[in-house]
Amino acid sequence: EISACLVGSEMCIRDSLMVNLPIKYVATGDTVESLPNPNNLLEDGSLAGLGNIQFALKHKLLDSDWKAAISVHARFNSAQQDYDKGLSTGYSSNAYGMQIHFGRSFGNRVYSFIEGAYFLSSSDFSNFYEVNYEFGYKILKEKSLWFVLNLGIRQSQENGDYINGNLAQTGLYMNDQEWLPATGLKFIYETSNN
Repeated sequence: EISACLVGSEMCIRDSLMVNLPIKYVATGDTVESLPNPNNLLEDGSLAGLGNIQFALKHKLLDSDWKAAISVHARFNSAQQDYDKGLSTGYSSNAYGMQIHFGRSFGNRVYSFIEGAYFLSSSDFSNFYEVNYEFGYKILKEKSLWFVLNLGIRQSQENGDYINGNLAQTGLYMNDQEWLPATGLKFIYETSNN
């Protein structure tokens, strides 16, 4: 976390620097015998490596009952690929975007926020936007154990000419990839309130 304060003032700006280093493993299964036309399938295989490394700088805009922030993001093409087998651990492009975050807590046990972003892509990939919603509920009042529901949308602008090739057969990190809605559940345990 990065902090900056004006000298002689109580006004401070608090920004957060976020880094995501995803390590991924992808593989094709042994399903050739059960399909009607196995000759068109790719070879079995697996691949491990970094996904798209991400950096973001988030700046707080509103800090009252309602919270608001804005962030700028960079996602870099650091993925591993084996195109002959249709395998990739990330997108073969860089993406740069801006995201708006808005939400609040409702008492000590419930929070909710929504964020929306628009990304410009390189390497003939299409630009896209994402919208994510998160709802969290503290399950145990004395213990800081949270149950969290995520919903996400990704919509391609379909303005890129990247050819997916063998990635179309595996569905891994293709151009114009979309979802509506992607859902996720997670549990968070806070070890301290700091």
